[in-house]
Amino acid sequence: MSRAYRSARDNSPESNREFAGQVPADLLAATGKQAGTWTEVFGAEADEIFQAYHQAKYINEIAPQASRCLRFRATSCVLGNSIDESQQRQMDEPGINYPSGGAVQKLVGLWRALALQST
Repeated sequence: MSRAYRSARDNSPESNREFAGQVPADLLAATGKQAGTWTEVFGAEADEIFQAYHQAKYINEIAPQASRCLRFRATSCVLGNSIDESQQRQMDEPGINYPSGGAVQKLVGLWRALALQST
């Protein structure tokens, strides 16, 4: 598998500052989690959930304008592979083996809750 992505999230100075801060209230509500920093709240999945949160919010923000031009709202989802379970466990690296932040199978419910909020 190609390692073309290299990172599970944006690591710009602005993103790093935000990642060190508190998880937004709307995400806490969507996940039923208690307040804390991204790492405190989401542990090993913090990078991927951080990226998914911001991508979903961005799609939610631009969808009304895009739908005026395109007449529909849509996004692509990575729903899984046809490979066996032992191979899947070896490939579960967000930003390494698949693009992080999208509506991947394990995050599609959260992504949908955030991206499809009424505007």
